[in-house]
Amino acid sequence: MFNMQYNAFMLNMHHGNKPARRKILSVVPVLALLVTIMLPGMPVIGPVFSADESGFLHCRVPETPAPPQRKQPEVVLSQGKFLVASRNMQDPRFKETVILLIDYGMHGAVGLIINRPTEVKLSTLFPDIESLQQRKDTVYIGGPVEYNKMMMIIKSGANPDQSKHVFEDIYVSSSRALLRQMVDDVDEKMRFRMYAGYAGWAPRQLDQEILRGGWHVLKADSKTVFDKDSSEIWPKLIRKVPAEWVWFMPERRRRTS
Repeated sequence: MFNMQYNAFMLNMHHGNKPARRKILSVVPVLALLVTIMLPGMPVIGPVFSADESGFLHCRVPETPAPPQRKQPEVVLSQGKFLVASRNMQDPRFKETVILLIDYGMHGAVGLIINRPTEVKLSTLFPDIESLQQRKDTVYIGGPVEYNKMMMIIKSGANPDQSKHVFEDIYVSSSRALLRQMVDDVDEKMRFRMYAGYAGWAPRQLDQEILRGGWHVLKADSKTVFDKDSSEIWPKLIRKVPAEWVWFMPERRRRTS
């Protein structure tokens, strides 16, 4: 995967919000904690975490009279889509993963893996946020790029400050102030999950990976992100692929067609 410049992405991430000074969540290697992804043949992935103040397909046509063919729906490759790793994905960093695309365009793409939780508690990473000490929230592995950067996926009925809208009621942010606000306010209508690292692609790289069969593109939904057991997300979505396989059209190509 292409290691995109995180700072450049964050400038785009807050486009459209009111100007404000933002404190970016980051973690530095201080605590002796290792994040381990439990996959066969998968090496232990670091780092150590702590916080400071400073993320086509062609169906075989039967030889006998074919049944009526259903027109394949078209999916635009854009933010707010799930990338479901194909069954033949060989890269251990992405094997059996589901990624929520949070940004896609001419500059490339950025996404967060939603089904790789760790046992590292947020209360350990952010000991200064007292309200976290009463919670059991843990950090997720968001991708192999920049594990020392942290981002949140937020479910909210309104656009939170210092966040970027992804789809429907889902937003993304890297604001420490917003994290503190959500924890302190205990708003039951607002939920969040924290991710260390992210997945990044150079321009056209993701398009080519999809054309080669590395990923399936499905419409994202918030229930899968927040309410499904992580171990069940990939198996359930990959079973939908044969019945709901779709063609995809990159967003930039649609605009120029």
